[in-house]
Amino acid sequence: MPIRSGRFKIATATTAQKVVLGRAGALYRILNSGEHAFTISDGVNTVSLDKRLSIDIAVSSNLSIESGADVPVEGMYEYLDTDRRIRSGRFRKELATTAEKHRIIDLRGGGSGMAKPTVYYRIFNSGEEPFSVVGGTTVVAEVAPEQSLDFEIPGTGPRDVYVRAIANSKEIEGIYDYLGQ
Repeated sequence: MPIRSGRFKIATATTAQKVVLGRAGALYRILNSGEHAFTISDGVNTVSLDKRLSIDIAVSSNLSIESGADVPVEGMYEYLDTDRRIRSGRFRKELATTAEKHRIIDLRGGGSGMAKPTVYYRIFNSGEEPFSVVGGTTVVAEVAPEQSLDFEIPGTGPRDVYVRAIANSKEIEGIYDYLGQ
């Protein structure tokens, strides 16, 4: 039986609101379905999420949402597990330069002292422009339009993944899925 996505709608997100408690080591996908950017804190790391984008994140202790401004924020979240049907992660972003990166996966958290598993992902270029997949600071591969790439995030080394345009001022677009450990 499918499990409904977790949801949050916060009228004024100037104070951090917890949406996940005590799930150290768990992986979640957060989708910003509102009109305002917000930040996500996993207890150790903080990342920003623009409107209509998603990110996968490893939980260190809790997940909290805030905007830092007197604006409403809303979104959905999914526990990442290969045994359940979940929405794909998505991005669609114009990057001004080829040096600019957009983070799609942040697994730096996960609880202190915990072994971090190797995890696997698939990314699909659903746009018209090629982009690079970057692990930490190393380009993993280029992905052409209508092309997919399966890749791993090792248990050691960089645990954050970005996408980067190959040409300046180009909008890149893609879909990514968690394949498991």
